[in-house]
Amino acid sequence: MLRKLCLAGVLVAGAAASQAQYLVDQGPSTGTYSGGWEDLTGAQIFATPITLTQTSVATGYNFYGVESVGPATYTLVLYADSGSNSPGTALETMGALVASSFSLWGDQGSEPLYEAQFTGLDINLTGGTKYWMSISGNASDAGVATTLPTAGGGDCAYQSNPSGAWNDYAPNNVTYQLLGSPAPEPMSMLVLGAGAAALLRKRSRR
Repeated sequence: MLRKLCLAGVLVAGAAASQAQYLVDQGPSTGTYSGGWEDLTGAQIFATPITLTQTSVATGYNFYGVESVGPATYTLVLYADSGSNSPGTALETMGALVASSFSLWGDQGSEPLYEAQFTGLDINLTGGTKYWMSISGNASDAGVATTLPTAGGGDCAYQSNPSGAWNDYAPNNVTYQLLGSPAPEPMSMLVLGAGAAALLRKRSRR
């Protein structure tokens, strides 16, 4: 019986887990280059708004910048929205992130961009809730790139010092991609569980 229950759990978990996908895609191909900016923890940083339609877990972040040599470590901060279209209270801070890879992405227009990929993140984002997120270099400038989106409607904010006010930089976007998986709905879990149980019953009759 124990073996069957364990197998059911594996089946449900395996079926519920989906491949990482783009939760947000504001990568270089979504618009034209609009600037490269100092992006340094404790100095100037840029933040991007995030509102997902479905509750999800973010597991990866692709950062695009103009510096050919990336910082040794980065700081990622997830903020609540202030209610005034700017970052508010910091909800989660990861202060010593190391990029899993750093390479030349290519040219956005005539500007070479460098991609730093971060994997293994575990950030829970509630659907319909507005957040802000920033990634900045520690001790050295990450040189964040911004994009003027082809489709319009871009938005981001920057802060010139840790105690300063946030300034709006619309209609530009921070150039980045957020990867992860939507969380399964409770009803989906019930259906998966029922399917796993039916499969086990079928096997037990053999």
